[in-house]
Amino acid sequence: MRRIGLAVVLSLGLVLALLSVRAQPAEKAARVAVLSPGPGPASAWSVLEAFRQRLQELGYVEGRNLTIEWRFIAGDVRRLPEVVSELVRLDVDVIVPINTPAAQATKQATAKIPIVFVQVADLAGSDLVQSLARPGGNVTGLVSNTRELSGKRLELLKEAVPHVTTIGILRDSNPTAGLIFRDMDVASRQLGLHLTDLVIRSRDEVQRAIEDGAKHHVGALFVIDGVTIAAAQCRSSNSRTRSVCQ
Repeated sequence: MRRIGLAVVLSLGLVLALLSVRAQPAEKAARVAVLSPGPGPASAWSVLEAFRQRLQELGYVEGRNLTIEWRFIAGDVRRLPEVVSELVRLDVDVIVPINTPAAQATKQATAKIPIVFVQVADLAGSDLVQSLARPGGNVTGLVSNTRELSGKRLELLKEAVPHVTTIGILRDSNPTAGLIFRDMDVASRQLGLHLTDLVIRSRDEVQRAIEDGAKHHVGALFVIDGVTIAAAQCRSSNSRTRSVCQ
C-alpha cells in the first residue's frame, strides 16, 4: 500500500502539468477524477489522503479551486465503461485511473481528456502508450508492476526468507497477471524455488486460494495486485505465511 501511495503522489507532477495545459479560468475550479478498483474510500484511505494532502500543499484545495471526483468500482470491471463515460460527460480536466483495466477503459472512452495512470503492469502489452520514451496521445503515467521485475522480486523474497522453497502466487485471472506469473515461474527455476499458482476469479475465492496454498505447504505468499484482489482486501490469516504484495 505504501508503494502504491508513493506512486499516486509522484503522479501528481504529471497531473498538475496537465492541469496547466488545460488552463482554467480564474473563477473555475480544476476537476480531477480518480478511478479506483477498490470497494470504497476506506479500502484505500491512506492513498487517497496522500493524494489530497499533496494537492493541497501545491495550492489546490477542495472546495476552493479543486474538485475531486472519486469513483470506486468494487472490483466489478463490467462497470468501467459506464463509470468512465460518466467522467467524460462531466468533462473533468484529468482522469487518474488506478490499475491497467481502468486505464484501458479510460483510453478507449476519450482521446481528449488527459489521462495519468497509476499502478499499470506490462505497459507494452496493455497498448496504453506508443513507447516509454514517447507515450503519445493523451495518456501518460507511472508503471509499477513491470514484468521485468518479476525475477528481482523473487530474489528479494528469497533473500528475506532464505529457508522458503515453495511460494504461493495469489493473483487475478486476468491475462496480465498470467504473464507476470509465467515470467516469475521461469525466474523461480534459476533460484531453486517452486511456485504454486493460486488463481481467483471472484473475491469470494480468496480464502479458498489461501487454504489451497496451505495444502501445498507454501512458505510465503506473493500477491500480484489486481481488481478482484483489491476488492477482496485479502489478508492471510496464517501467521506463519509471509506475504509480499505488489
